[in-house]
Amino acid sequence: MHCSSFISAFTLLATASAYLVEAGSHQGAAGLSLRSPGAHRRHHHSGSIKRKRATKCRASSSSSSSTTSGSDSDSSASTSTSGNSASTNSTTSSGSTLSVSSAFLSKNGLPWGYLPDEADAGGTKQTMAQLNAMTNTKSAFYGYYAQARSGTTFDGSQLLAVIDDVKASGAIFQPAVMPTGGWQGLTSSDNSQAVAIANVMKKFTDEGIEVWLRFAHEVNWYLTDGTYSGSLSDFKEGWKTMAAAIDEIAPDVKMFFTPNVANAAQYEQYYPTEGRVDVIGIDYYPSKAGSFVSTMQTFHDAHPDVKFAIGETGLSQTASMEARLAYVEEITSEATMQALPNFIGCTWFNFLKGGVDFRILGAGDDSATAAFFAS
Repeated sequence: MHCSSFISAFTLLATASAYLVEAGSHQGAAGLSLRSPGAHRRHHHSGSIKRKRATKCRASSSSSSSTTSGSDSDSSASTSTSGNSASTNSTTSSGSTLSVSSAFLSKNGLPWGYLPDEADAGGTKQTMAQLNAMTNTKSAFYGYYAQARSGTTFDGSQLLAVIDDVKASGAIFQPAVMPTGGWQGLTSSDNSQAVAIANVMKKFTDEGIEVWLRFAHEVNWYLTDGTYSGSLSDFKEGWKTMAAAIDEIAPDVKMFFTPNVANAAQYEQYYPTEGRVDVIGIDYYPSKAGSFVSTMQTFHDAHPDVKFAIGETGLSQTASMEARLAYVEEITSEATMQALPNFIGCTWFNFLKGGVDFRILGAGDDSATAAFFAS
C-alpha cells in the first residue's frame, strides 16, 4: 500500500475498462483482469538461525476484476525452533478443518476483519483498537503489508510497528509479505530471506498471535507489472522455500495463497505445487456488487480440501456508503455461504487511498456499519 506506483493505480481504477484491457493483456489465454488498490513499504532485517549457505540469487505474471498490495515491517530473528501459538485469536488447524472462532465480528456466521488505513496515500492512520471501538466488537482479521526487498535482510519493521495493536485486538494477523526486486534468499540454494521472514512471523506467534502469511500475494499481477521480478518458476521455488522455513521456525503459521482475481486456468497455473497451502482466496475489487459468488466459485470449488478466505476486498471506485454496504451484504449473505461452504472469512480494505474511499469504518458516521453488523 505504499508507493507512487500504486497511487497511479488509482488513476487507472477510475477507468475500469482500461484495467480490463491492461490485465487482460497479461492473461494469455482467457479472461480479463482488473487491478486492485495496492501499495508497498520498505524495511530492514537481521536474522539468525539455521540457513542454507547464502548464494547470489536472481530476480523475479492477471484477470477478471481487482488488485492489492503491501507494506513492510521490521524484526530481528533468532533460532530455528518451532514457534508456539497458544493464541487468543483462534483457529483450529490444517486443511479442511481450519476454522475461526465464533467470538469474532461476523455477519451470517462469516468472520469479518479489516486492513486498517496506514495513512500512506491520503487517509488517516487507523488502529484496530479504533475500528473495534466503532462497532463495539472484535474484528476477526488484521491485515497489513510489508516488503521483503531482495538483497536486504527482512527485519519486519513495518509489521512489528503494529504488534501491540495486533496482540491487543486478539485478531488473526494476515501479513502480506511482498518479495520485491527479486528472489534472493528465497531459493533452494539460499533460504536466508525465508529464514528472516519466518523469524519475524515467530515473533508474532510467540506472543500468542495467530498468523496467516500472505506470502507474495497477487503474484499473478505483480509479476506482470514489475513489482515482483523474475518468473513463475521463481515464485514456485520461493513459496516452497518460504513454506519450509515456516515449517521449521514458526510451524503454527498458516500459508495463505491469495492471487489477484483472474480465470480458472491462471489460478491453477500459479497454485503452489510444493510447500503447504493452508488457506486460499482471491483479492477482489469489483466496481459494484453482484458477481461475488460467480467470481469465487471456480477457485473455491477446485480445492475442496482447503479453506477459502478473502485477504482483501472493497469496491474499486468511489461509491456511496450504501453501495459499499450492499457489497458487504452480498459477501456475507446466506446465499453466498451456501454456495461457498469452505468460505471462512473476509478482510476489508479500509483505506482512503488516492482519492478513492474504500472505508466502511472511520469515514464519518459509522452508525450504518455498526447497525449492519449488529443486525
